[in-house]
Amino acid sequence: MAPPDEGSTIHLVDVFAKQVEMGAQLAVMNDRIGQLPDHETRIRALERWRYSLPLALFTAAGSAALALASYLHH
Repeated sequence: MAPPDEGSTIHLVDVFAKQVEMGAQLAVMNDRIGQLPDHETRIRALERWRYSLPLALFTAAGSAALALASYLHH
């Protein structure tokens, strides 16, 4: 719907038709947004895995060193 020219009239039917069209577009957009994965949750899960792996490796190496030290001192 083009903007009205100076002196022209806006019909209520045209306004209602545009409102219905925009409502349909909004419904489609809401459906698409609902189908998108929650990226924040996905990123947090990847960060947890990424940062926990070095800690696990450090802990394993420390445990192995302590076991070796304990073995050598007995």
